Amino acid sequence: MTRQGKYNNVPYILDISPAQLTVMDDSKKRKKAFYKTVIADFIEQALHKLSIEE
Repeated sequence: MTRQGKYNNVPYILDISPAQLTVMDDSKKRKKAFYKTVIADFIEQALHKLSIEE
């Protein structure tokens, strides 16, 4: 997904793509896309906050 926009009059382009992992399924390798979940985002924010407070 690609989005264009401006923040404080500075143009930007945002590219969002899933993590791609190679998984073995029935003896076949295939790529599987994983998108970040809301819970994972909360955990990441909490860990970031804890790391900068110390």
